[in-house]
Amino acid sequence: MKRGGRQILLLLLLSLLVLSYDRICLNTPLATATNQITWAEDIELMTNFTVPSDSILNVHPGVNISFADGAYLIIKGGINAVGLPTQPITFTSSNSTPKRGCWGGIVIENDRSISKLDYVNIEYADMAINCKDTNLDLRNSTISNNNYGVVMSRTVGIIQNVTFRNNFIQGISLTSSTPLIISSTIENSIHGIACYFESNAIIRNCTVSNSNIHSIDSNPILENNFFLNGSDFRKLWYLTVEIKDKEGRYIDTANVVAIDSLGKETQSFNHSDGKYFFLLPELIEHENHTKTVFTPYRIIARAEGISESVCIDLPPRGIVSITLDIASSSLWDRYRLCFVPTSIIVILIIFIAIWQKKYRPSKLSDSDRFVSEEVTQIEDKPLLPKSQTRESEETFEENSPADTSGPWP
Repeated sequence: MKRGGRQILLLLLLSLLVLSYDRICLNTPLATATNQITWAEDIELMTNFTVPSDSILNVHPGVNISFADGAYLIIKGGINAVGLPTQPITFTSSNSTPKRGCWGGIVIENDRSISKLDYVNIEYADMAINCKDTNLDLRNSTISNNNYGVVMSRTVGIIQNVTFRNNFIQGISLTSSTPLIISSTIENSIHGIACYFESNAIIRNCTVSNSNIHSIDSNPILENNFFLNGSDFRKLWYLTVEIKDKEGRYIDTANVVAIDSLGKETQSFNHSDGKYFFLLPELIEHENHTKTVFTPYRIIARAEGISESVCIDLPPRGIVSITLDIASSSLWDRYRLCFVPTSIIVILIIFIAIWQKKYRPSKLSDSDRFVSEEVTQIEDKPLLPKSQTRESEETFEENSPADTSGPWP
């Protein structure tokens, strides 16, 4: 009995010790029920934590979740983080001197659950929230001091009454996503809201300051928004122009320009295999709600002194094709039927000449043969010994005339 009492007392002391901490440091947070993970106290994550696809993470109001450098919270199931106006939930860095990109951010990857975040603060992440193929419900929150605020890919949902502040690259980035963004503030980012590739979001009653909204190949709907401190809305489109000769071959050496309705000329930013690529503005809505319209465009292609042009409106309807009235797109295509046979003939002639010179016996005339035989006989005669050579030289000197100053008779 006495031993059992000691064990109970020890358990009570351990319980008091655990409850005395206002922060729990976990590598793997505890699940209190099947398919439910509940965080009711402050937590520090030392590494990545993943919520499985059959589970939901519930975070209580006022909880502070801090992350070691590079750590992510990965939601494959669902998340329900609902704070209160006086008790927001905070996702932040555990670094003593935090800065943008210290921890990874919240990654939400599910195609069934609604991910709900209300009255939350997310700061010092690379991407505060990165959603893929999900339904996001984000309200009454502050997303600040991250590289990216909310990044959405193939995602729907709502962003309401959210402040995006000092997110360096983009406040909201949409790719093939169509959320409703209302009554939110986006400030101090390179791009406040970026809409890419059929991201036809509805943006209503938002304030954009020291930033902008820009779309590429998208048709976002803007209603009653306010642009401050040089902010604006820019709608741009990718345009591909292909250039061919009259025989249907691609021309990769053409000069292709796009001239807008204001007379400004834009060069293609890249080209490959006869295709030329442009990024062209359709319109800009300025701070005072005036608009500058750049369409229609005149596309001019020039090559080998020949030019053609077409007029288009934005958005473009497929690839623009221009045919230039030239025979072929390159010198090789133009003269290859002549070059190949000529080259073969020249090579054969050189080969025959070398073969004749090296292997065929030469034919000498009679006089040439006689001279050749004489030279051969002379070369075959043995040389005189040195003694005989000296005697011949002395005999020559004795027979020579004494006076060698004048000409010999």
